[in-house]
Amino acid sequence: MVVTVLVTAVAIIALAYLLLSLHPVQERLCNKGEKALSEYLGTEVSIRSVSITPFNRLELNDVLIKDQQGDSLLTVSKLGAGISLRDLIADHRIIVTYGEIIGLAGHVTRPDKDSPTNMQFIIDAFKPKDDKPPKPFDVQVKTVVVRQSALTYDVLNQPKKAGQFDPNHLAVKNLRADLTLPCLKNNDFDIRIKRLSTRAAGSRCDACPPMSTSPITRSMSRTSK
Repeated sequence: MVVTVLVTAVAIIALAYLLLSLHPVQERLCNKGEKALSEYLGTEVSIRSVSITPFNRLELNDVLIKDQQGDSLLTVSKLGAGISLRDLIADHRIIVTYGEIIGLAGHVTRPDKDSPTNMQFIIDAFKPKDDKPPKPFDVQVKTVVVRQSALTYDVLNQPKKAGQFDPNHLAVKNLRADLTLPCLKNNDFDIRIKRLSTRAAGSRCDACPPMSTSPITRSMSRTSK
């Protein structure tokens, strides 16, 4: 009886591993992910392909999120993550062993200084609904690597000022960062920046202590009402 159960369990795991490795299955999951995210965010979300390495690695390629005006808000060439299956099963805790964001391009805009940005709808989508308290979560992210990324911010009704710092029109390119998130909860987070370098407005802007030095830490705690 015990042998039969073990053989059955191994067979189910092997079958799941095989199915998740098949391109048609991954393509179907990609389509379902696009649909679910589009409905949840209330905008168009597209994903060119999904790659799954059972049972602890997920990679999304060529992700596009449009704003509610139909313009590009966020694109990512490669978005990958690995999850510790042992911690998930043994401790019921999500520990992301690594995350990688390659080729991110974000375009944040607002019509004028008093209007919300074009990403406000994403923030609203993750707010608790119907005055219900948010579900508790406790996540740890060991390493996040950001490479070849860029961000822009524009207040559309403001003219650009050439040759000087302009808070209404900001552009950051060649963004590289190594981060850890030892704590990510409903009411607390801890972000540690091991390395950060970028190029802003045509001049080099480095804030990147060597990996051997003490990390820059940004943490915040709040009490839930």
